[in-house]
Amino acid sequence: MTGNKPQKDDAWARASEFSAAMLDCQPYADDSMLFIMRYSTIRAQDFSAMMSTLDKMTKLWGTPAAEVPGGPEARAQKAAEYREECMRCLGGFPELQTDFDRFVTSSRAMARAANGGQV
Repeated sequence: MTGNKPQKDDAWARASEFSAAMLDCQPYADDSMLFIMRYSTIRAQDFSAMMSTLDKMTKLWGTPAAEVPGGPEARAQKAAEYREECMRCLGGFPELQTDFDRFVTSSRAMARAANGGQV
């Protein structure tokens, strides 16, 4: 009985779609899989804190602005606070701080493309 269970071909198709989306995002089109490796050079405690904050930031940007208490201004303010937390975790690594901003920009562009222009 197969029902609605995803088939192997469905997984391959989804992986192909994701790969194509990543290839359209600069500057990560050439090395998207190296993101974690670059950031894992920082202390484990800071890495864990940064990833937790990045997760919060991702969820925030994934929430429609109209659904965020305080609207777009409050969402932008909270995102700025999350960015500052991440920058503190990346202290002493200016190249990672610059890289982080590019990563966030690329991630938002990918989310916008995947969500019909909405982020």
